[in-house]
Amino acid sequence: MDIEAFVQELESLIPQAKHPMTISLLQDAINRNKSSISKTIKPQHATPAVQIKPTIQVKTYGWDQTDSTVKIYVSDIPGLEGAIDSQIVTEFTANSVNVKVNDLNNRNYNFSIGELSGKIKADSAKAILKRGSVIISMPKASPGNWEEVTMVERKTKEAKKEKEKLDDISKKDSDDPSAGIMKMMQKMYDEGDEDMKRTITKAWYESKSGKTPSVPGAPEM
Repeated sequence: MDIEAFVQELESLIPQAKHPMTISLLQDAINRNKSSISKTIKPQHATPAVQIKPTIQVKTYGWDQTDSTVKIYVSDIPGLEGAIDSQIVTEFTANSVNVKVNDLNNRNYNFSIGELSGKIKADSAKAILKRGSVIISMPKASPGNWEEVTMVERKTKEAKKEKEKLDDISKKDSDDPSAGIMKMMQKMYDEGDEDMKRTITKAWYESKSGKTPSVPGAPEM
């Protein structure tokens, strides 16, 4: 029996009823059946909360290269031998790489390099699963040798070389104190005013000959 249809029919009879008792009986029947309908409505179940899987950042990797390609090997991921290709999500730009392994042992894993030391062909780059490792293959934008994979490593190495160069110059100056004094005097002469230049010229001339020059001139450094 369609209770809702029955209630609708009862409600349609009320305007036709004239005796108060008839109207009261119809209304009581309507109320009873409406109560029955409400009891049969199934309660709404709350939607279960979506479980957010933790993301682990992977830092360890190995790499090698040919003149045309750079390859990165990521294997420091537990259970990676059980992963499938559909769990691998990649994003490449001309100078960056981002690889995710999703939903592995109830976790997500992420490996990324924000700035590579050289340019790559992003459209041709890829990542594959092989023998429990993620192998990231990136064709170089131009052939050549990379000394480092990341720009951070490259800048660190360049800064180290520059420091070594400055330390070497400093060591040479300390081995020859007069050379350091000469450089200091030359700097003072170049940056000084006319009085400073005359004073330095005089001091330089007297140190060489013991005489005062009649015409001031730049010291011979």
